Amino acid sequence: MMEPVETVNQLTFKTIIVVAKVTTMGLDDKMKAAAQNLEGKAQEAAGKMTDNREAQAKGKAKQVEAQARKAGEDLKDGLKDAID
Repeated sequence: MMEPVETVNQLTFKTIIVVAKVTTMGLDDKMKAAAQNLEGKAQEAAGKMTDNREAQAKGKAKQVEAQARKAGEDLKDGLKDAID
């Protein structure tokens, strides 16, 4: 017995759901990267105010990591746009 074939409408609906999930995940990751960047800036500033070089370095490291995450998300967006 043959399995039923999905209709075009069913396939389109599934595609929309997948795209929505990917977009939501991307926005969530971007928000996390932005929050991490702000956290790093605050930690760096607190380190400067208290003359704590370790806190300054950790804050800078968080900012660099956040920028790398953002660059990765931007790359994924660019690839997704190129595919569309």
